Amino acid sequence: MNEKARLTGTIVHGKGLGHTVGMPTANLRCDEGSALPEAGVYASLLEVDGQTYFGVTNVGTRPSVDSDPTPTVETFPLRPATVRLHLPRPRL
Repeated sequence: MNEKARLTGTIVHGKGLGHTVGMPTANLRCDEGSALPEAGVYASLLEVDGQTYFGVTNVGTRPSVDSDPTPTVETFPLRPATVRLHLPRPRL
């Protein structure tokens, strides 16, 4: 794979719309200073807890979902990934 960009950040909760149509995505809040690649759909590699999965990543706005002009980075893993989530403290 010809790597043009490497994005790191935190997976954040989205609107959950992908899940309703059988395509849940990992929504990435990129680390400070990350330069997003040109808007588009990319073949991608998703690294989770030392495991690598193929995915499809959309970078840019989502005109079919909302009119928010803020670009997003959303990846659909082509092989379902199990992500282990550790919560630092109980919900208050």
